[in-house]
Amino acid sequence: ANTLAAANDALFGRAALPAYALAQADVIFSFGADFLGTWLSATGFGVEFGQFRSQRFGKRGLLVQFEPKMSITGAKADRWVPVQPGVEALVVGALLRIIADEGFGGAARAELAATLAGEVDLDAAAAACDLALADLVVLARAFAEADRPVAIPGGALAGASNSVAAVAAVQALNALAGVGGLGFTPAVPATLAAPPASSYADAQALIARMNAGEIKLLLVHGAN
Repeated sequence: ANTLAAANDALFGRAALPAYALAQADVIFSFGADFLGTWLSATGFGVEFGQFRSQRFGKRGLLVQFEPKMSITGAKADRWVPVQPGVEALVVGALLRIIADEGFGGAARAELAATLAGEVDLDAAAAACDLALADLVVLARAFAEADRPVAIPGGALAGASNSVAAVAAVQALNALAGVGGLGFTPAVPATLAAPPASSYADAQALIARMNAGEIKLLLVHGAN
């Protein structure tokens, strides 16, 4: 949650959790978000996913799942892409670079993609997700030319050392799409706000202290 909020603050100026309108999307690129399994609200997303798959005039939404290992959502995807852990930002940057270079989605969208992408090694990005570069081009085109595309950064990104950058990269795809499928949850009143969750670095530091014998008793409250 902290990673999502920090990335949204850096990209959109709003330190809030995202809300994704999957039912209105025609293309979903999910990066490690097992939204049909255990991520955030599986029940709510399940209902929206049904609407996503059964659109007007017989259309069926396209789901592409990028993740290190197969999840429930990955099993239901139209295409599953095995991305190496920690390189999601590289893959997203490559998608943006291709959209910019090929002019997919029109001049305005390509120009914005060029601003968001920067310099990217396309061959390295394709290798990082076990795809031919031509396949990566096909995926970039599918997202850029969709009417209502949505990109989702999931829990698989949060544990990496570059978690905020990876989440921000995925959210940049939503910025490219006009943020139509991305909203933000209302701010929680300060009197009701929960204390901030520990970061991945905090967990690593705790494990180091345990290994050093500094922790004699560990109490865990409100966490699985």
